[in-house]
Amino acid sequence: MKESLIQRLEHILQVNAPRENKGSWGYTPSAQNIFSAEGFDILLNDKKFHFKPVANPDLNEALKAFHSILAEDSQSEHAYNLSEIISLDSTSKFYWKNRAAGQGHVLAQRYLGDCFYNSEGVSQDYVKAVKWYQKAAEQGDDIAQYYLGYCYYYGEGVSQDYVKAVKWYRKAAEQGNVKAQYYLGYCYYDPEGVSPDSTEAAKWFRKAAEQGNVEAQYYLGDCYYYGDGVSQDSAEAVKWYRKAAEQGDYLAQSALGNCYYCGKGVYQDYMEATKWYHKAAESAMLSSRDNNNLGDCYYYGKGVLQDFAEAVKWYRKAANLGNANAKNKLGDCYYYGKGVLQNYTEAAEFYLEAAILNNIDAQYSLGNCYYYARGVPQDYAKAIRWYRASANEGHVGSQYHLGICYYYGYGISKDYAKALNCYIKAAKQGSVESKNILKDLGYSF
Repeated sequence: MKESLIQRLEHILQVNAPRENKGSWGYTPSAQNIFSAEGFDILLNDKKFHFKPVANPDLNEALKAFHSILAEDSQSEHAYNLSEIISLDSTSKFYWKNRAAGQGHVLAQRYLGDCFYNSEGVSQDYVKAVKWYQKAAEQGDDIAQYYLGYCYYYGEGVSQDYVKAVKWYRKAAEQGNVKAQYYLGYCYYDPEGVSPDSTEAAKWFRKAAEQGNVEAQYYLGDCYYYGDGVSQDSAEAVKWYRKAAEQGDYLAQSALGNCYYCGKGVYQDYMEATKWYHKAAESAMLSSRDNNNLGDCYYYGKGVLQDFAEAVKWYRKAANLGNANAKNKLGDCYYYGKGVLQNYTEAAEFYLEAAILNNIDAQYSLGNCYYYARGVPQDYAKAIRWYRASANEGHVGSQYHLGICYYYGYGISKDYAKALNCYIKAAKQGSVESKNILKDLGYSF
């Protein structure tokens, strides 16, 4: 009668072990070297059996013999289980995984894919990784399907092919693979390999988000915030942003900070806004908008103690990212000496940068710099240029100053009718100076 695997192992290692011959093997090491004097554990049919040498055999010879006997067995399950039992080094483990994979063992195939993808015990080789992921994926392994989709999405080991990426993401996602659900949602959200479909995006984001995937939670929050694929719901957006933010996602932390700053989905709370902005800033660079908002919090004392120097710090970060509002506020800080030494030249430079970006407050302030010769030579014509640009957008201060220029002929020919028109526009917006001038000219307003 042919010996069972347990009997062979018992014979080789000279151990006393239960006579069990069912099911598959598993391995839980009890020491660094499973052939140590302490022995080792084997799981069989969910039962743990302890194997311990009793006659101090030549363990090296025993190991060689064990390899020899198991090598005769062509079953992939035995080869795979051997790779789990014999864990002396990565080389031998890879050998038995490779043997099992070649015999069609799905977990071994995925394992080899991981080895070649992550250069674990072998040189990194995306082509070989794809080969083994493909074999495992075709046997229905959802993790391999996900990684195969990932390789096609980013063109690693294969030509980039979004359609095939979606195909494998979908197979894995339909089996509940959370990463595949997120990526499939993202393919619909930022369409690659499929037609854009915000409803499908939200559907898959939700499936992944409900399993705790932080990226999906953030994007599902975005779906609710902007009403993409779902009815717009700021409170629901905050719910999902918070879940992701509490897991450390800086995009969600930033978005949650913005919700508190603007009072969307929650009561406006500048203290909470600054809290979440700071958390996001600890792990990544904030967006220009959020840096600017955090600067505003310190500039105006919203939710924090007023601190102009700290405001300048955050405005500068936002300005370096091209934020026009931040450039304008930096101009104000230099113009009035808040958080920095007063410097009209620096102020004018920041106002110019913001004015070019169509910030009407900066256009007005730059007009004032030219009008009053602050940081630049006095130049009424340039002042009028910038006053006019912002006045046309409804800036009350520019309307008033443009009226003065027309009335007195500063940088332009006198034109009382145009001056009157500018004063009236400004007065309608509450300009006290314009109302007083109109009153002096005999107009009731």
